[in-house]
Amino acid sequence: MALVRRALARAGVGTGGRILDCPGGCGRLLPVLAPFAQRLVAADRARDMVLLARAAAPGAGHLVAALPRLPFLTKSFETAVCHRLLHHLRERDARLALLRELARVTRGSVVVSFQDAGTAKARWFRGRGKPRSRHVMAPAELEREARDCGLQPAGAALRLNGLFSTLAIAVFRTV
Repeated sequence: MALVRRALARAGVGTGGRILDCPGGCGRLLPVLAPFAQRLVAADRARDMVLLARAAAPGAGHLVAALPRLPFLTKSFETAVCHRLLHHLRERDARLALLRELARVTRGSVVVSFQDAGTAKARWFRGRGKPRSRHVMAPAELEREARDCGLQPAGAALRLNGLFSTLAIAVFRTV
């Protein structure tokens, strides 16, 4: 959660805008995002998750919606947060569709978590030939894909830590 806060600070997110949390899951990020938002919307494709999130944060907007096509107008949000989804998308085309849609509905910053191939843990897995169920990528690969979708990096990726986690978060600006 601290890493998400750091990413929002880097993105320059204030307290007056609309933030999209997609996928919203059971709403665990909503308490972190709420202080930054005038209006907070959580979207997830699983109805059960939306119901859990609604119970956890009744003040936010909640809806069932799935990427790659969100039911929002272009540039509806100042910020979009996509936490713990990108690593499930092994195909480049699927990742590009996700990034394009987040860029479409956002007029400010897109905050995306990913599994960073440059961490000690990722290198350890590779060195032992351990199969990974998640897509692990170098920050440069994510930056190339984001640029292909009209997003510009806002600094280097933020890492949770380099030894025990592969989690990283990148902040992009819409063009």
